[in-house]
Amino acid sequence: VICHVHASLLKLLHPFVPFITEEIWSHLREKVDFAAVIDAESIMTASYPVADKKLVDETIEGRFALVMELVVALRTIRSENNVPPDKIGRAVIIPESAADAAWLATQAPLINQFAKLSDSVIDTAAQKPSFAGSAVVAGMHVYLLLEGLIDRDIEIERLTKEITRVNGLVGSTRKRLESEAFVSRAPEAVVAKEKEKLSGLLLTGEKLEKSLASLK
Repeated sequence: VICHVHASLLKLLHPFVPFITEEIWSHLREKVDFAAVIDAESIMTASYPVADKKLVDETIEGRFALVMELVVALRTIRSENNVPPDKIGRAVIIPESAADAAWLATQAPLINQFAKLSDSVIDTAAQKPSFAGSAVVAGMHVYLLLEGLIDRDIEIERLTKEITRVNGLVGSTRKRLESEAFVSRAPEAVVAKEKEKLSGLLLTGEKLEKSLASLK
C-alpha cells in the first residue's frame, strides 16, 4: 500500500519536479559559497560542478575502499551460506598489520551497520572461528560466524543437493560441447554461449564446494 501511494505521489509530482528543483537551488545558493558552482540565478544555466582534485586524499580513498571491500565480502558470505536477511551476525577480521587493525577499528560501527553485524572483532592476533564462512580481502582473513545464523545440518544437505545438481549440468554441458555434431552444426554464437555457461557452472560449483567445506 505504501509503495503504491509513493508511486502515485511521484507520478502526480513529476510535472512539478523542475520547479521544485529550482526552488531547492534558490535556497542552496544562499548557503553554498563555491563560486565555480553557484554562478547563476537559475540551475538551468549554472555550470556543472567540477571536482577539485587537490581535495582528494588518496590515502583516505584507499582506506575507505578497504572498508567497502570488507562489507562486500561479508555480504557475499551471507549470500553464499543462505543466511536469512533478518539475521544479525558477528564477524572476526584478522588484518596483516597493526596499522590496518587500528584504522578498521575506527570504522567498525560502519562495517557492522552495512554488513548486518552486532559486533566485529578486529585483531591481528584473533583466531579463526570453528564454524564460519570466510573470505580474504587485501591479504586479511574475514570470517562471519555462522552459529545461530543457519542450521549446519540443513545447510549441508542443501549444499550437497545443489552441488549434485550443478555437477549434473556441468556433465551435460561438457557432453554437448564434446559432441562433434553439435559443435560443427550449431551457430558460433550458440557454441560460445554454451562455453560461457560451462565456465559459470564450474565457478558456481567451486563456490558451493568451498561453502560446504567450511561447514564440515
